[in-house]
Amino acid sequence: MRLRCLLLLSVASPTCGLAQAVVIPGAHADRDAPGLGDIAGFAQPFRQQIVLRADELAPLRGRELVSLWLRRDTQLAMPLRPGKADLVVLLSAGGPHPSNASAVFAANHGAAPVEVFRGTVDLPAAPMPSGPGSAGWKSPTAVEIKFTTPFRYTQGPLCVELQGRPTKGQQTPAWPVDHDTWVADGTSAMLGRTSDPRLQAMAVWENLVPGTRVTMHASGPAQATAVCMIGSQRQVPLDLAPAGAPNCAVLVEPWLLLSFRFPRVKADAVTRLEHQVQLAPEPCLLGASFAIQWAASPVDGNQAKLATTHAQVLRLANCMPAFPGAVIRTGVAPGPTFPDEGQVVRNQMPVLRLVGR
Repeated sequence: MRLRCLLLLSVASPTCGLAQAVVIPGAHADRDAPGLGDIAGFAQPFRQQIVLRADELAPLRGRELVSLWLRRDTQLAMPLRPGKADLVVLLSAGGPHPSNASAVFAANHGAAPVEVFRGTVDLPAAPMPSGPGSAGWKSPTAVEIKFTTPFRYTQGPLCVELQGRPTKGQQTPAWPVDHDTWVADGTSAMLGRTSDPRLQAMAVWENLVPGTRVTMHASGPAQATAVCMIGSQRQVPLDLAPAGAPNCAVLVEPWLLLSFRFPRVKADAVTRLEHQVQLAPEPCLLGASFAIQWAASPVDGNQAKLATTHAQVLRLANCMPAFPGAVIRTGVAPGPTFPDEGQVVRNQMPVLRLVGR
């Protein structure tokens, strides 16, 4: 009877000695993802974080994470040469959601990051891919990083940090890793035209979703005052010809006005500005539209000494993508230390496999 009870308990217990593996993103556990990319230390020295949302990690709650797998990309139809990478791997839980990932590496960690690995990882000689889905989760088409210190995962987003350099004298030219990508369905459209070829503007972004950062670029006559209008698109443009500015029009009903001065840069007649606007990560902004237009004065060409640009109308995505992670990485960092900040990428991440026990 006692033995029977023990057997029942071992079957019912979710954390009993059996290993549990989770592939993130789960849709690509057994099939190729559409992208490819590098991993810190595999071919170049840099620092990298992968911030994973908690939903993907539910099967690992209460378990000790003991290894991380990364597999080769099969779109590159060539064999991969072997190499070695010197890596440091840190894990922490409870930091920000991937949609709020910071460019500052320390800000993405939860309390008390744990160094789970420090050492050299072998990158195997991977054969020519035989077709889609041919890279399984074992060597030589995948790399396992076995943690020397297990990490107990309880809850919250997981931050995986890799600091890596190719091992001197044993570097592989490339060992690209399978990456998933996504594109939000937000759109951008241009409205009208600029009245002065010296005054130009363009907004760029990573993905048009709530919480994203929009970077606005403008160029114009040095020392002129610039006003950036952010608001809704006017149904009827306001013609400024009666005010002495022919070919100028206000195309935006502004909610926000930002003023700048185009800097003086040596003897350049036209100089540039850049300004970032952080959108609130609020679901109510899904599907919302807003417009951006610039004006500058004084400029030559009309009585009012005024110029206006076209308007750029941005529409945010209709729904938040369910992408499970974000990546923060530096550029190539050949020096003795890695930077404290990197670039946040929310539309691409490596396909990885975490193993818990």
